[in-house]
Amino acid sequence: MIMMQPLAVLAYAIITAATAVDLPMDATQAIPPALYPEVSTSVDRNEILIGDVFELTVTFTRKPEVTILEKGWDFSLGQFEIKDILPQPEKTLPDGRIEQSSRYLLSTYFTGEFEIPALDVKFQTADGAVGSFKTNPIQIKVKSLTPEESENLDIRDIKDPLLISGPSRAWLVAAILAALLAFAGLFYWLWKRKNAPIEAPAQPPLPPHVLAYHKLDALRGRTDLIEQKKYKEFSIELSNIIRVYIQQRWYFDALDMTSDEIQRELAYRRLGDSIEKSFQSFFEACDLIKFAKHQPKGDELNATIDLAVRIVDLTKVEEVSPDSVTASPAPEAVESKEG
Repeated sequence: MIMMQPLAVLAYAIITAATAVDLPMDATQAIPPALYPEVSTSVDRNEILIGDVFELTVTFTRKPEVTILEKGWDFSLGQFEIKDILPQPEKTLPDGRIEQSSRYLLSTYFTGEFEIPALDVKFQTADGAVGSFKTNPIQIKVKSLTPEESENLDIRDIKDPLLISGPSRAWLVAAILAALLAFAGLFYWLWKRKNAPIEAPAQPPLPPHVLAYHKLDALRGRTDLIEQKKYKEFSIELSNIIRVYIQQRWYFDALDMTSDEIQRELAYRRLGDSIEKSFQSFFEACDLIKFAKHQPKGDELNATIDLAVRIVDLTKVEEVSPDSVTASPAPEAVESKEG
């Protein structure tokens, strides 16, 4: 398909519905009439259905010393568009003139009666004289499709898929791909196993009382909190250490409970009056700092830590060796340690 030249193509495309020879328009030019080119235009039909493609043929006949000037042609196709251009080879007629034709495939998607505008054609002789002539406009009638015509359109169904004869080898290709994937997976697994780092055996978790002792010792060394008078932060951290210990020791969510709720929960364990009073004194000391903005002295904070250590001492579960036949003391027996 040939790309349209902006103006020249449009000029060639606008020619009439019936075969005709257009006469010179400008007779005042000092150009002999014999040098005027002739243009012959024709269409295969001048009444079409919407969307139809019809053919327009434009033929120029000129003497060898005459040149058709394509530049500067001003032309508009109106409602028509060019679908394709089929130029024909030049040929020399017996009288020496040159004939050149082009076929244009036109179409429109509007209905009604439309006019292909006239075309101004300019030419130049060998001595430089310029002349022009004008073609006649063409009337084209475009009709819409009737329901019967719409039903009778030759629209073909999609062809059935073409089956390739012969034995299928898809299974062989699939088997080869599966074998390659399996081999690649085995190779990767062996490589990863060989190069995997040797991890040290996991250490058993510390018992709750040992973990509490470590955290209490660390908090006792936080002299910066005392020096900066961050008593509330100190009290919160101390309270959380014992709450975590309670949670790991008796398996209830002490971190999300109030001090009173924790003490009621511990009372169900029947730990004894002495231990329950120790818990009560501890939480009262912490809550006094957290909520009442109490300003304790350094020895008071250390005394609260000592109370926390005493609570852990009285309630911890003693580690028993596997060979020991004695059972760990029951919670009620812990009260005897107070006596």
